[in-house]
Amino acid sequence: MSKNQEAKCACSGKGYDYLVTCSCVASAVITILLLLAKIYVLFVTGSSTMLASLTDSVMDLCVSLVNLFAVRYALMPPDREHAYGHGKAESLAGLMQSAFICGTAVLLILHGSECVVTPRKVENLSFGIWITVATIVITLLLVLFQIYVVRRTGSQVVNADSFHYRLDVLLNVGVLGSFAVMKYYPSLDFVDGVSTILIGLYIIYGASKIGYEAIQMLLDSAISPEDQQRIFDIAVREKDVINIHDLRTRQSGRIKIIQLHATMDSAMSLLRAHNAADRIEKSIREAFPDADVTVHMEPLEVQRG
Repeated sequence: MSKNQEAKCACSGKGYDYLVTCSCVASAVITILLLLAKIYVLFVTGSSTMLASLTDSVMDLCVSLVNLFAVRYALMPPDREHAYGHGKAESLAGLMQSAFICGTAVLLILHGSECVVTPRKVENLSFGIWITVATIVITLLLVLFQIYVVRRTGSQVVNADSFHYRLDVLLNVGVLGSFAVMKYYPSLDFVDGVSTILIGLYIIYGASKIGYEAIQMLLDSAISPEDQQRIFDIAVREKDVINIHDLRTRQSGRIKIIQLHATMDSAMSLLRAHNAADRIEKSIREAFPDADVTVHMEPLEVQRG
Protein backbone atom coordinates (compact mmCIF):
# COMPACT_ATOMS: atom_id res chain seq x y z
CA MET A 1 0.00 0.00 0.00
CA SER A 2 1.40 3.43 -0.98
CA LYS A 3 1.76 6.30 1.46
CA ASN A 4 -1.10 8.18 -0.23
CA GLN A 5 -3.35 5.13 0.01
CA GLU A 6 -2.46 4.68 3.67
CA ALA A 7 -3.27 8.33 4.33
CA LYS A 8 -6.67 7.97 2.65
CA CYS A 9 -7.42 4.83 4.61
CA ALA A 10 -6.52 6.62 7.84
CA CYS A 11 -8.81 9.53 7.04
CA SER A 12 -12.37 8.25 6.93
CA GLY A 13 -15.64 9.00 8.66
CA LYS A 14 -15.52 12.14 10.82
CA GLY A 15 -11.93 12.97 9.79
CA TYR A 16 -13.02 13.02 6.14
CA ASP A 17 -16.06 15.17 6.92
CA TYR A 18 -14.01 17.70 8.91
CA LEU A 19 -11.22 18.16 6.35
CA VAL A 20 -13.53 18.42 3.32
CA THR A 21 -15.81 20.92 5.09
CA CYS A 22 -12.83 23.02 6.25
CA SER A 23 -11.48 23.09 2.71
CA CYS A 24 -14.79 24.32 1.28
CA VAL A 25 -15.17 27.01 3.98
CA ALA A 26 -11.56 28.21 3.43
CA SER A 27 -12.19 28.33 -0.32
CA ALA A 28 -15.30 30.48 0.08
CA VAL A 29 -13.68 32.91 2.58
CA ILE A 30 -10.51 33.43 0.53
CA THR A 31 -12.52 33.88 -2.66
CA ILE A 32 -14.50 36.71 -1.02
CA LEU A 33 -11.26 38.43 0.07
CA LEU A 34 -9.72 38.12 -3.41
CA LEU A 35 -12.93 39.31 -5.02
CA LEU A 36 -12.93 42.53 -2.98
CA ALA A 37 -9.24 43.15 -3.75
CA LYS A 38 -9.74 42.65 -7.49
CA ILE A 39 -12.78 44.95 -7.59
CA TYR A 40 -10.60 47.71 -6.13
CA VAL A 41 -7.72 47.03 -8.54
CA LEU A 42 -10.11 47.01 -11.52
CA PHE A 43 -11.50 50.37 -10.37
CA VAL A 44 -7.98 51.83 -10.06
CA THR A 45 -6.41 50.37 -13.24
CA GLY A 46 -9.29 49.70 -15.66
CA SER A 47 -7.39 46.65 -16.99
CA SER A 48 -9.15 44.11 -19.22
CA THR A 49 -6.92 41.37 -17.83
CA MET A 50 -7.90 42.30 -14.28
CA LEU A 51 -11.55 42.18 -15.37
CA ALA A 52 -10.84 38.62 -16.56
CA SER A 53 -9.36 37.77 -13.17
CA LEU A 54 -12.28 39.42 -11.36
CA THR A 55 -14.83 37.53 -13.47
CA ASP A 56 -13.05 34.30 -12.62
CA SER A 57 -13.17 35.17 -8.91
CA VAL A 58 -16.93 35.84 -9.11
CA MET A 59 -17.38 32.38 -10.59
CA ASP A 60 -15.01 30.99 -7.93
CA LEU A 61 -17.29 32.37 -5.23
CA CYS A 62 -20.39 30.87 -6.83
CA VAL A 63 -18.67 27.51 -7.22
CA SER A 64 -17.28 27.55 -3.67
CA LEU A 65 -20.73 28.21 -2.21
CA VAL A 66 -22.22 25.44 -4.37
CA ASN A 67 -19.44 23.11 -3.21
CA LEU A 68 -20.08 23.94 0.43
CA PHE A 69 -23.76 23.00 0.19
CA ALA A 70 -23.02 19.99 -2.04
CA VAL A 71 -20.44 18.61 0.37
CA ARG A 72 -22.75 19.02 3.36
CA TYR A 73 -25.41 17.09 1.45
CA ALA A 74 -22.92 14.46 0.21
CA LEU A 75 -21.77 13.76 3.79
CA MET A 76 -25.28 12.88 4.96
CA PRO A 77 -25.56 9.20 5.98
CA PRO A 78 -27.56 6.70 3.88
CA ASP A 79 -31.34 6.70 4.29
CA ARG A 80 -34.31 4.72 2.95
CA GLU A 81 -34.29 6.53 -0.41
CA HIS A 82 -30.48 6.61 -0.76
CA ALA A 83 -29.11 3.25 0.39
CA TYR A 84 -25.61 4.08 -0.86
CA GLY A 85 -25.55 7.56 0.68
CA HIS A 86 -25.49 10.95 -1.05
CA GLY A 87 -21.88 10.98 -2.28
CA LYS A 88 -22.70 11.68 -5.91
CA ALA A 89 -23.64 15.22 -4.93
CA GLU A 90 -19.87 15.81 -5.08
CA SER A 91 -19.79 14.72 -8.72
CA LEU A 92 -22.75 16.96 -9.54
CA ALA A 93 -20.88 19.87 -7.93
CA GLY A 94 -17.79 19.04 -10.02
CA LEU A 95 -19.91 19.03 -13.19
CA MET A 96 -21.42 22.39 -12.25
CA GLN A 97 -17.90 23.74 -11.73
CA SER A 98 -16.99 22.68 -15.25
CA ALA A 99 -20.04 24.45 -16.72
CA PHE A 100 -19.39 27.63 -14.69
CA ILE A 101 -15.73 27.73 -15.68
CA CYS A 102 -16.46 27.21 -19.40
CA GLY A 103 -19.06 29.98 -19.35
CA THR A 104 -16.57 32.32 -17.72
CA ALA A 105 -13.88 31.46 -20.27
CA VAL A 106 -16.12 32.20 -23.27
CA LEU A 107 -16.99 35.64 -21.88
CA LEU A 108 -13.31 36.36 -21.25
CA ILE A 109 -12.32 35.39 -24.80
CA LEU A 110 -15.00 37.67 -26.27
CA HIS A 111 -13.94 40.57 -24.04
CA GLY A 112 -10.24 39.97 -24.78
CA SER A 113 -10.91 39.99 -28.53
CA GLU A 114 -12.61 43.38 -28.20
CA CYS A 115 -9.61 44.76 -26.28
CA VAL A 116 -7.18 43.55 -28.95
CA VAL A 117 -9.15 45.38 -31.64
CA THR A 118 -9.63 48.50 -29.47
CA PRO A 119 -6.85 48.67 -26.83
CA ARG A 120 -7.55 50.65 -23.66
CA LYS A 121 -5.03 52.54 -21.55
CA VAL A 122 -4.31 50.91 -18.20
CA GLU A 123 -3.58 53.18 -15.19
CA ASN A 124 -1.66 52.70 -11.89
CA LEU A 125 0.20 49.59 -13.07
CA SER A 126 2.59 49.50 -10.08
CA PHE A 127 -0.33 49.26 -7.66
CA GLY A 128 -1.92 46.52 -9.76
CA ILE A 129 1.32 44.55 -9.79
CA TRP A 130 1.66 44.52 -5.99
CA ILE A 131 -1.97 43.51 -5.39
CA THR A 132 -1.66 40.76 -8.00
CA VAL A 133 1.45 39.38 -6.26
CA ALA A 134 -0.48 39.30 -2.97
CA THR A 135 -3.40 37.42 -4.56
CA ILE A 136 -0.99 34.84 -6.02
CA VAL A 137 0.56 34.18 -2.60
CA ILE A 138 -2.84 33.84 -0.87
CA THR A 139 -4.18 31.53 -3.60
CA LEU A 140 -1.06 29.35 -3.42
CA LEU A 141 -1.58 28.89 0.33
CA LEU A 142 -5.16 27.76 -0.31
CA VAL A 143 -4.01 25.34 -3.04
CA LEU A 144 -1.41 23.79 -0.72
CA PHE A 145 -4.10 23.19 1.92
CA GLN A 146 -6.44 21.69 -0.70
CA ILE A 147 -3.70 19.35 -1.96
CA TYR A 148 -3.21 18.15 1.62
CA VAL A 149 -6.96 17.53 1.99
CA VAL A 150 -7.14 15.63 -1.32
CA ARG A 151 -4.22 13.41 -0.30
CA ARG A 152 -5.91 12.62 3.01
CA THR A 153 -9.47 12.15 1.71
CA GLY A 154 -9.44 11.62 -2.06
CA SER A 155 -12.46 13.99 -2.27
CA GLN A 156 -13.45 14.66 -5.89
CA VAL A 157 -15.07 18.02 -5.20
CA VAL A 158 -12.00 19.32 -3.32
CA ASN A 159 -9.75 17.98 -6.08
CA ALA A 160 -11.81 19.84 -8.72
CA ASP A 161 -11.78 22.99 -6.58
CA SER A 162 -8.02 22.70 -6.10
CA PHE A 163 -7.46 22.34 -9.84
CA HIS A 164 -9.58 25.43 -10.40
CA TYR A 165 -7.51 27.48 -7.96
CA ARG A 166 -4.29 26.25 -9.56
CA LEU A 167 -5.68 27.65 -12.80
CA ASP A 168 -6.42 30.84 -10.87
CA VAL A 169 -2.74 31.06 -9.87
CA LEU A 170 -1.73 30.78 -13.53
CA LEU A 171 -4.37 33.32 -14.45
CA ASN A 172 -2.95 35.80 -11.94
CA VAL A 173 0.57 35.12 -13.20
CA GLY A 174 -0.77 36.06 -16.63
CA VAL A 175 -2.23 39.25 -15.17
CA LEU A 176 1.12 40.03 -13.54
CA GLY A 177 3.00 39.46 -16.80
CA SER A 178 0.54 41.62 -18.70
CA PHE A 179 0.93 44.46 -16.18
CA ALA A 180 4.74 44.20 -16.31
CA VAL A 181 4.82 44.34 -20.15
CA MET A 182 2.50 47.37 -20.26
CA LYS A 183 4.47 49.14 -17.53
CA TYR A 184 7.82 48.90 -19.33
CA TYR A 185 6.51 48.85 -22.93
CA PRO A 186 3.47 51.20 -23.03
CA SER A 187 3.11 50.86 -26.81
CA LEU A 188 2.20 47.18 -26.41
CA ASP A 189 -1.21 47.97 -24.90
CA PHE A 190 -2.86 45.19 -26.95
CA VAL A 191 -1.11 42.68 -24.64
CA ASP A 192 -3.95 43.22 -22.15
CA GLY A 193 -6.48 41.71 -24.58
CA VAL A 194 -4.15 38.93 -25.81
CA SER A 195 -3.46 37.86 -22.23
CA THR A 196 -7.21 37.69 -21.54
CA ILE A 197 -7.80 35.45 -24.58
CA LEU A 198 -4.98 33.05 -23.64
CA ILE A 199 -6.27 32.81 -20.08
CA GLY A 200 -9.76 32.02 -21.37
CA LEU A 201 -8.50 29.22 -23.62
CA TYR A 202 -6.48 27.66 -20.82
CA ILE A 203 -9.47 27.79 -18.47
CA ILE A 204 -11.59 25.90 -21.03
CA TYR A 205 -8.90 23.20 -21.17
CA GLY A 206 -8.95 22.81 -17.37
CA ALA A 207 -12.76 22.83 -17.21
CA SER A 208 -13.00 19.99 -19.74
CA LYS A 209 -10.88 17.74 -17.49
CA ILE A 210 -13.02 18.52 -14.43
CA GLY A 211 -16.22 17.83 -16.37
CA TYR A 212 -14.91 14.54 -17.77
CA GLU A 213 -14.00 13.20 -14.32
CA ALA A 214 -17.38 14.22 -12.87
CA ILE A 215 -19.28 12.56 -15.74
CA GLN A 216 -17.30 9.33 -15.34
CA MET A 217 -18.24 9.23 -11.65
CA LEU A 218 -21.92 9.89 -12.40
CA LEU A 219 -21.87 7.12 -15.03
CA ASP A 220 -20.61 4.64 -12.40
CA SER A 221 -17.21 4.07 -13.99
CA ALA A 222 -15.04 1.48 -12.22
CA ILE A 223 -12.45 2.49 -9.64
CA SER A 224 -8.77 2.52 -10.68
CA PRO A 225 -7.21 -0.71 -12.06
CA GLU A 226 -4.68 -0.57 -9.21
CA ASP A 227 -7.42 -0.61 -6.58
CA GLN A 228 -9.26 -3.39 -8.42
CA GLN A 229 -6.09 -5.49 -8.40
CA ARG A 230 -5.69 -4.89 -4.65
CA ILE A 231 -9.26 -6.10 -4.09
CA PHE A 232 -8.62 -9.22 -6.19
CA ASP A 233 -5.38 -9.98 -4.34
CA ILE A 234 -7.10 -9.61 -0.96
CA ALA A 235 -9.96 -11.92 -1.95
CA VAL A 236 -7.83 -14.73 -3.41
CA ARG A 237 -5.72 -14.85 -0.23
CA GLU A 238 -8.69 -16.43 1.55
CA LYS A 239 -7.81 -20.12 1.88
CA ASP A 240 -11.34 -21.42 1.13
CA VAL A 241 -11.65 -19.46 -2.13
CA ILE A 242 -10.90 -21.25 -5.41
CA ASN A 243 -11.26 -18.25 -7.69
CA ILE A 244 -12.65 -14.70 -7.94
CA HIS A 245 -14.64 -13.37 -10.90
CA ASP A 246 -17.26 -10.77 -11.88
CA LEU A 247 -15.57 -8.06 -9.82
CA ARG A 248 -17.66 -4.90 -10.19
CA THR A 249 -16.81 -1.56 -8.62
CA ARG A 250 -17.99 2.04 -8.60
CA GLN A 251 -17.73 5.01 -6.29
CA SER A 252 -20.19 7.41 -4.65
CA GLY A 253 -18.38 10.23 -2.87
CA ARG A 254 -16.00 8.62 -0.40
CA ILE A 255 -17.80 5.25 -0.53
CA LYS A 256 -16.39 2.57 -2.82
CA ILE A 257 -19.07 0.04 -3.80
CA ILE A 258 -17.51 -3.38 -4.40
CA GLN A 259 -19.24 -6.57 -5.57
CA LEU A 260 -17.57 -9.87 -6.48
CA HIS A 261 -18.22 -13.60 -6.88
CA ALA A 262 -16.10 -16.02 -4.85
CA THR A 263 -16.00 -19.62 -6.13
CA MET A 264 -15.85 -22.22 -3.31
CA ASP A 265 -16.00 -26.00 -2.98
CA SER A 266 -19.65 -27.13 -3.26
CA ALA A 267 -19.00 -29.76 -0.56
CA MET A 268 -18.19 -27.03 1.94
CA SER A 269 -20.78 -26.32 4.63
CA LEU A 270 -22.87 -23.16 4.28
CA LEU A 271 -21.52 -21.87 7.60
CA ARG A 272 -17.91 -22.30 6.51
CA ALA A 273 -18.58 -20.61 3.14
CA HIS A 274 -20.40 -17.75 4.86
CA ASN A 275 -17.52 -17.24 7.30
CA ALA A 276 -15.06 -17.16 4.39
CA ALA A 277 -17.15 -14.50 2.64
CA ASP A 278 -17.26 -12.47 5.88
CA ARG A 279 -13.48 -12.63 6.18
CA ILE A 280 -13.08 -11.37 2.60
CA GLU A 281 -15.47 -8.47 3.24
CA LYS A 282 -13.66 -7.56 6.46
CA SER A 283 -10.23 -7.61 4.79
CA ILE A 284 -11.42 -5.42 1.92
CA ARG A 285 -12.98 -2.91 4.35
CA GLU A 286 -9.69 -2.74 6.25
CA ALA A 287 -7.97 -1.74 3.00
CA PHE A 288 -10.81 0.57 1.90
CA PRO A 289 -12.56 2.16 4.91
CA ASP A 290 -16.23 3.11 4.35
CA ALA A 291 -16.45 0.63 1.42
CA ASP A 292 -19.73 -1.15 0.77
CA VAL A 293 -18.69 -4.75 0.03
CA THR A 294 -20.85 -7.64 -1.20
CA VAL A 295 -19.40 -11.12 -1.74
CA HIS A 296 -21.54 -13.66 -3.62
CA MET A 297 -20.66 -17.29 -2.78
CA GLU A 298 -20.64 -19.53 -5.86
CA PRO A 299 -20.36 -23.36 -5.52
CA LEU A 300 -18.04 -25.44 -7.69
CA GLU A 301 -17.84 -29.22 -7.77
CA VAL A 302 -14.24 -30.21 -7.09
CA GLN A 303 -12.98 -33.46 -8.61
CA ARG A 304 -11.55 -35.69 -5.91
CA GLY A 305 -9.31 -38.64 -6.67
